[in-house]
Amino acid sequence: MNETRQGLEVATTSWVGRIVLGGVEISIKPKIKAAPLVQLLRYAFGLERLSLIGHVPFRTEANAFQDILGQQLVVEAARLIARGLHRDYLLHEAELARLRGRILFGELARTLSSARATAPCRYFERTEHNALNAALRAGLRLAAQLVTSLELARELRRLSALIEVGAQPLTRELLAVARVQVDRRSRHYEPLLDLIEILRDGAGVSMDDGERRLELPGFLFDMNRFFQALVSRLLNEHLEGCEVLDERRLQPMFRYTSSVPRRNAPVLRPDFTVRSVRGRPHATLDAKYRDLWELSLPAHMLYQLALYAQADSRRAAAIIYPSLQDRPDQEIRMSDPGTKEERARIYLRALDLDNLRRQVETTPGAMQRRELAIIARRLAFGESAELRAPLRRSL
Repeated sequence: MNETRQGLEVATTSWVGRIVLGGVEISIKPKIKAAPLVQLLRYAFGLERLSLIGHVPFRTEANAFQDILGQQLVVEAARLIARGLHRDYLLHEAELARLRGRILFGELARTLSSARATAPCRYFERTEHNALNAALRAGLRLAAQLVTSLELARELRRLSALIEVGAQPLTRELLAVARVQVDRRSRHYEPLLDLIEILRDGAGVSMDDGERRLELPGFLFDMNRFFQALVSRLLNEHLEGCEVLDERRLQPMFRYTSSVPRRNAPVLRPDFTVRSVRGRPHATLDAKYRDLWELSLPAHMLYQLALYAQADSRRAAAIIYPSLQDRPDQEIRMSDPGTKEERARIYLRALDLDNLRRQVETTPGAMQRRELAIIARRLAFGESAELRAPLRRSL
């Protein structure tokens, strides 16, 4: 955010959501339409167990990201509540007038000496009071605060009121305990916890002006996180004959020769390193949520890719970017300033999100695996990669 003669200028890179500055509300919408975005989100974060939203009776701001997540949360939470909340057996020890469970005979003598008409018992009670339901209730209430639609917010609060487990704040600790409690009986809670975690991570916007930290109401989600997760799953599941390492540290390229003052040398960590099953390097890849066909490649990204290429044995690196249509690869050649000798090559490769969405939506089978494998090989190795090696598993 910059102050100019004409007023305030607001710019964003990969963030979507809403932020409130006093009486000014700023909404940042994703370029992808709501339905395809939900499908790709489900694929990227492994939320296939979530049902796709069909007709939604809420009037929401077009493509508001937090509303898309809130709508999905409403659909799944309503279904879960209708089938019954998860119940656990909790251990209790108490002095009861009506016997229940096991009598604690070790404590019975003390009770009899006090002439009370009770007996110490140990018993189990089946209850909805557990971390899973507490996290679900807290997540629904948080979503109600974040969404832009009043109707959607009311529905989220209505659903939360049906979960009578007491109010708890949504914290990382509560989510961690809830995930530990997931077992075969409560596996259907997992995608809901994933959605709630995404909402929690985007809630509470912070701005740092160098002197103080300012907390602002709103919701912001970094689409780089979504895009990296999307590419990671595609490569890990469909790049045949290769091993994909996420954010693997490269061999050190920098070293301080002086120990005073003591500092750690910078470490290169590309998003993806692809190598053969025998450990031979195949590709060094980075992923950025920036349309590099419509927009220029920023200098800092180019410098980062140049270092990745220098560290790669093939002197090449590629950056994967999102697009809503098929785009040819772009190539940048890096030369020695003095000798003009070529030093490295950098490739800009587009991931056609619309095509990927169509493949994800098709019926699982050999044809779907083949098409996803072609997309994965093109991202890793270039436009003609699918012609260089047979797709053995798919044929």
